[in-house]
Amino acid sequence: MSKANNDILESRIKRFVKLNTKMREATLESEREFLKLAGNISAAQLQLLLAIGDNEPCAMSKLAEIMHFSKSNVTQMVERLIKNRFVKKLRREDDQRIVEVMLLAKGQKIVDLNKAHVERVARDWFSKMTDEEQEGMLTMWEQYLK
Repeated sequence: MSKANNDILESRIKRFVKLNTKMREATLESEREFLKLAGNISAAQLQLLLAIGDNEPCAMSKLAEIMHFSKSNVTQMVERLIKNRFVKKLRREDDQRIVEVMLLAKGQKIVDLNKAHVERVARDWFSKMTDEEQEGMLTMWEQYLK
């Protein structure tokens, strides 16, 4: 790689690092805004509800894998969500050893509210972009997240 190309690459990496920091800050701010709307749940509980909603019914071991938490940590979090009537646990009929978690109406409401919140954020972001910029951003993320 030529020095000029290396300099361009290094400049792009620095820009990416700054943008990554700003994206993380924007995401955290958006999550904080949502948590105010959602009521009395933590960020970790929100992430757990979203993981359950995306994988319902979801085995406890799968939740631990998705969340990158220990099984005991997930169990404690799920117990709190059960206590607050966001989710319920049940044993799989075909294999009683497997415990799965499902959303209750209160948990589904949080998942639905979060989806609406994310859609509002996307509309706000997209309103500041051209069609080509929107498509470019989406294509980039789709390629990155494969």
